[in-house]
Amino acid sequence: MTDAATAGVDTSGMDARSWHGVPTPDPARAANPDRKPVLVLGASGNVGSALTRRLATTGREVRAFYDPSTPQTVTFPAEVTAIPGTFDDTAALDAAMNGVDAVFMLTPPSEEQVRWQRAIATSARQHRVRRIVKLSAFDTGRDSILQMGRWHHDGEVAVAESGCEYVVLRPQYFMQMLLGALTTAAQTGIFTGPATASTRMGIVDVNDIAAVAAVALTTAGRHAQVLVPTGPAALSFQDMAAELAVLVGRETAYVQRPVDDVRRDFAGRGWPEWHITDYLAIHDQAASPLVTDCVQEVTGTAPTSFAAFLRRSEHLLLPA
Repeated sequence: MTDAATAGVDTSGMDARSWHGVPTPDPARAANPDRKPVLVLGASGNVGSALTRRLATTGREVRAFYDPSTPQTVTFPAEVTAIPGTFDDTAALDAAMNGVDAVFMLTPPSEEQVRWQRAIATSARQHRVRRIVKLSAFDTGRDSILQMGRWHHDGEVAVAESGCEYVVLRPQYFMQMLLGALTTAAQTGIFTGPATASTRMGIVDVNDIAAVAAVALTTAGRHAQVLVPTGPAALSFQDMAAELAVLVGRETAYVQRPVDDVRRDFAGRGWPEWHITDYLAIHDQAASPLVTDCVQEVTGTAPTSFAAFLRRSEHLLLPA
């Protein structure tokens, strides 16, 4: 178990304040946050939608900024203000940012990610946003082996330079990313993926990431921290297959997919080469067994176990 903040992660280049004329955060305001809105960018994704639902239960005014052209669909709670737009639409982004107290920055993997992140940080500075919570990748850094990790690093630096208070989240691998393969495995008894059977990860439920983000957005005291939400244990893919076998009541084996098969599959779906390479690396060189106490420390609640995640997802894995 590792400490929740800056757990073996690269924070170089994140302490600068290079934009001139930016006021430092007001300590009095930080100690007594008002009830101005919270803005969730990327609100239709796994983490963004979970965060939006959680914030809606707190009584805070919530704005959910989402791209209606993406295949992701989500229904926001009635009390949430839904704002359709894209990160390329400066007017829509500025309108969403106007008057908010805190912003959750989630940008999808894209060649435009650096430009989007800088635009968000600039808009937050101009609108005197008090706090930004940025969602990054687990393997983020100037020299990350992941292309998206290097792009996220640029975004982290932009956030640090904005003059706003900020918190960075670098979560472990999402449990929800396995749902497609788990659903097939529940029916066939064969759980497949690009990792080796023995590859271990501190996989985490996106609802736990959202819980950490909600606290970071609405409470003070974590400025400039890098938080690494993980699950309670590092599991191998064979371990996951065994957990699924308990739920479905049948023997389930894990089988590694050949790399060439994975590349052909995702190329056929239109993924760019850099994204396929990153996906493979996430299951190989960038995979980590790191487990932290982040979820417990920040939220006061233990992180969700993989077995509990499977039980909660049983209606998806074993439809009637």
